[in-house]
Amino acid sequence: VPDTETIEAPNPCGESSLGPNDACNLGSMNVSHYVLGDTEDQGIAYALLEHDVRLAVRFLDDVIEVNPYPLPEIHAAVKANRRIGLGVMGWADTLFKLGLPYESDEALSLANRLMQFISQAAWKESECLAEHRGAFPNFHRSRYKDGPLRRNGTVTTIAPTGSISILADCSSGIEPAFALAYQHRVKQADGERVLDFFNPIVRRKLEEIRAWS
Repeated sequence: VPDTETIEAPNPCGESSLGPNDACNLGSMNVSHYVLGDTEDQGIAYALLEHDVRLAVRFLDDVIEVNPYPLPEIHAAVKANRRIGLGVMGWADTLFKLGLPYESDEALSLANRLMQFISQAAWKESECLAEHRGAFPNFHRSRYKDGPLRRNGTVTTIAPTGSISILADCSSGIEPAFALAYQHRVKQADGERVLDFFNPIVRRKLEEIRAWS
C-alpha cells in the first residue's frame, strides 16, 4: 500500500518491512513433513501441502481478529492491511531426506518450485477469504486494486524461526544446519538449563546404517 505508508524499517528480525504502527502475523510450515520419499523423484506431497497452507492462512487471518493490541494506532494499522507472513522451516531437513546438497542446482530448483507453490496457494486462500469476509480495508489503495479481491496485504515471508523450530524439532528457516548436534542454554533465575539436540533426520540415517549407539 505505497500510497498510505512510508516503509522506514523492518520488524526486529528483519523479515517484514512495515509502515508505522503496522505488524505482520507470522507462521511457518515445516516443509520436511511433506517429503514423500528419500529421493527427489519421489517428490513433495503437494496436495497435502496446499491443504495445510490454506488452513494456515485462514488461521493467521483469524488471529488478526482475536489478537489484543497494545495501542489503538497499532490496532487500526493492522486491521487496515491485515498482513500475514506464512513462511517455512525444516528446509535443511528436507534436503537431508532427499539427499540433495544445500548448494546444489537441484536444491535451488526445488526451493523455487516449493516456495512458488506455497505463495500461490496462500494467495488463493486469501482471495477465497476476501469473497466471504471482505478484502483488507486498504485494498482499493493498494497495488492489488486492479486484480481479484484479497483478504490480506501480504501472505508470505521468510522468518528465521529460531524458537519455533526448536519446539518443532526441525532445522530453522531456510538456513543450512549450523550443527548436527548442539546444546541450547537457557538462563534461569536458579542457574542455567541445558538442552541437548541432535538432528533427528541424520540420527535416523545413522540408525539405518547401524552407526548410532
